[in-house]
Amino acid sequence: EEVESAAMYSKNLLLEMGYLPAVQDENGIYDIYIANMSAGYYGVNVPEPNNASFMIIDNKYESANFGPISGNDAMRVTVAHEFFHAIQRAYGTSAPDYYFMELSSVWFEDVAYPEINDYVYWADAYLNNPEVGISEYGPFKEPVHDPGYALGLFGHYLTKVYDEVENEQDGVIMRRIWHTISNNSSDIGYVREAIDEVLSTTHNVSFADAWSDFNARNLFNGEFSNQYNHIYYYEDQ
Repeated sequence: EEVESAAMYSKNLLLEMGYLPAVQDENGIYDIYIANMSAGYYGVNVPEPNNASFMIIDNKYESANFGPISGNDAMRVTVAHEFFHAIQRAYGTSAPDYYFMELSSVWFEDVAYPEINDYVYWADAYLNNPEVGISEYGPFKEPVHDPGYALGLFGHYLTKVYDEVENEQDGVIMRRIWHTISNNSSDIGYVREAIDEVLSTTHNVSFADAWSDFNARNLFNGEFSNQYNHIYYYEDQ
């Protein structure tokens, strides 16, 4: 019952935010399988033909396996994460840069459940390697060994700085990037260009400028009590 509640919440929230619906399988139902997964393994989204998918999630989320987040909270962010992967597949992105799929899903975890904050425990790979370029993240890539989870913070940066919304559920920039990606879904490496296109056409700033600003803010990351606060600080950093 708790899994069903989390799935319906994620589904309805993403629709309210303007994203495409998940592609259904032949019986018109989105399948979620609950299984005894390996320690530390939250869940997985498995692709099916015609951009459909299903997810498998853990059945217990015991604290010994999942660190500070366990139980139903771990389940909720997992369902949100994996369901957003289902939405990504609806955009026909068969081979996008993997890191953006993961950073988007990690970002959505916190948009859906801002009080849980599981995403902060993934950030070390980025914070310990600030000189690494965004496209160097991905499965088995050197040197960070992170598929993109650590970059969930970049999603928050884009929404907070360029959407300028208090509630990230009202943001549009991430959806615009996914729509732009969908127009070039077969181009591996297009994600960075898609981010650049959205930023340049709607905010008159390049990806390079945004990425540099993102890194600088995370270095000079105190909250200031003067007129310069907007230069250095964004909520979540």
